[in-house]
Amino acid sequence: MCKRETYKEIILKDSETENYELQNNNIVELIVLKGKEDISSNCKVDMYMSKEALIGFGINVIRLSESFDSRIHIHVDPLGNAYANQSMGFFLTPNSPALVVECSDEVHDFKRPRMSALKPIRKETQFDSKNFVFRVNLTPEDNEMEHYEIGFCNICEVNVFEHNIDISSEATIILKLSRNAMVGIGTQALRWAHYITEGIIYECLHEKTFVQQPTMGFWLNDNSASLRIQIQKMRSASEYSV
Repeated sequence: MCKRETYKEIILKDSETENYELQNNNIVELIVLKGKEDISSNCKVDMYMSKEALIGFGINVIRLSESFDSRIHIHVDPLGNAYANQSMGFFLTPNSPALVVECSDEVHDFKRPRMSALKPIRKETQFDSKNFVFRVNLTPEDNEMEHYEIGFCNICEVNVFEHNIDISSEATIILKLSRNAMVGIGTQALRWAHYITEGIIYECLHEKTFVQQPTMGFWLNDNSASLRIQIQKMRSASEYSV
């Protein structure tokens, strides 16, 4: 039996070619449910994440990419809910919908039309990143407090709009990730947290644009809702009224 690695090193400087994108299977599908109805094609999802939330999410999604067998799903319930948690490295604000993260090794689980036409591109990094390394501890102790949890500012707010009408209170979000998408978005989340200025917004394009977002780390499936991620300072979890 191979001994599991204790740490995974993430280079914080963008590379011309990342290992996770070599096969173009770093796929994300973002699904919006209203009740049991899939309304993704009509929706926009805005995510506001603190730098602490980005670090927490990056660490946890990379750990998952190294440890799950072929399929896993994890629920993140918002503050104020009886089952509120930070199982993906961040808390959701009370007004956010519940989030389900599904991870799968089965690439055919992800609808990938016209994949052969896709041509990944790289762009010059938007920040002055040095060749520093972030070491992700893959085997943390149970109940060990992580540095991103100090102050409980690892907060994410999610807003969902259907035809520009806020339906966050009625929606459930399902975020489906291939294994390489987990590595990609985890890597980029850690880079953003260290080098990106608060207030910066990233908009994720769909596959049908034939262009991979050079700083997002994944392809967004064209059956998905559109996604915007904004980095901003958030209050401590203890300050949100529920």
